[in-house]
Amino acid sequence: MDDDDDEGSASCGGVRSLAIVPVGLSAHREGLTQLEPVSDELAAATIDQVAAWQIIAREKLGYGLVYLSDEFFLQAGRPFPNTKLYDGFWQVDSAAGLTPRLRETWQEALEWRAEDDELPRIPLTVLTSHLAAKAWTREFTPILEAAGVPAVEVIGIDNTFYGNTVTVAGLMTGGDLRRGLLALPNEPRRDVVLSPRVFNNDSLTLDGLTLEELGADSPHRLHVGEEEGFVDFWAELS
Repeated sequence: MDDDDDEGSASCGGVRSLAIVPVGLSAHREGLTQLEPVSDELAAATIDQVAAWQIIAREKLGYGLVYLSDEFFLQAGRPFPNTKLYDGFWQVDSAAGLTPRLRETWQEALEWRAEDDELPRIPLTVLTSHLAAKAWTREFTPILEAAGVPAVEVIGIDNTFYGNTVTVAGLMTGGDLRRGLLALPNEPRRDVVLSPRVFNNDSLTLDGLTLEELGADSPHRLHVGEEEGFVDFWAELS
């Protein structure tokens, strides 16, 4: 691999990099081939197997080649690899390294804002998937608490549309999120944040709801958050 080429020119059989993600099995699989969801034990075994492959790839190519999506580490209860081992996050759109990258990005933003006394000042409620809620609790909440910012209430919502074996935020429907929103007590009035991944390029959820339709009849203020710029987004809310 060329040292001055950040993405590298080496490849394996013409493939630059690969992502491995756990199979997503909806509740609507009547008549289809029987597939088993990834268990905690299989997630842990897959982490070990891919780590071995990456050692070989780094010896031959100079980078890891194959990267696991964050679900494996969250499900197995394993720590994420050092962010340097994601080699520029080529597979971040497949959620390979997204969580640790956001954790580091948010921590840096909190440190910068603390120096200028411009930390976020209002509490938030986050409605998201169960998997994303686990990432919040394990990876994000500790750095937020250490920074002394207001509390973030994180609520994992059941995916009744696809079934509870589908746990990623990007496959949450507006209907499920709306049910979670309307289940919140009316008081106190909350600032409720949704992942930008639940909306497509037309600003619609998977079931065709706009942000305004999703939040109709709720007393709470509803926002579409940001990912890398989350801390700045939060600090600018008033």
